Amino acid sequence: LETRSALASVFEVDLKQLDGEKRIEQAKSSEPDSQLYFQRLTSGQGVVNVFADSHGYRFSNEEPRTEEDAEHISWITSNIHDYSECWEDIDPGSRVKSTFELTNMVKELETKGFWLFGLRTRTTSDFSCVDGQRSSVDMKIANFHIAYADSERIIVLDPKK
Repeated sequence: LETRSALASVFEVDLKQLDGEKRIEQAKSSEPDSQLYFQRLTSGQGVVNVFADSHGYRFSNEEPRTEEDAEHISWITSNIHDYSECWEDIDPGSRVKSTFELTNMVKELETKGFWLFGLRTRTTSDFSCVDGQRSSVDMKIANFHIAYADSERIIVLDPKK
């Protein structure tokens, strides 16, 4: 059980997904030539797990089909960005409420026919120091992707099939 829990943590899936009891939904990145696959986020805690302690953010989405769809995508993207920017300044009690609000936002987005996907990646960035030297810094990047629930880019791994 300890090993399985550790593996589930490393792969950022729950034990039911690791055991094959629960399906895994992923979306392929819309970035050209990208090999990133995002996991579907269905709760505010899932969103927080992607952006907490991140140094940067990337947002992508499928091409909106209507102006109303563009509004929904813009709305959730702005809210996730706002929460991620101020997360470290929010006290623990308010984080509970904020996580609940994020869950409701994800659910509302789903009623509009969209799914939210996320993935945390790492990158190394080079910076110039005051003394003229270059320094490399390991950075965590929160990646979010919004796709239509009926998108062809979504890959569903269903252990029951």
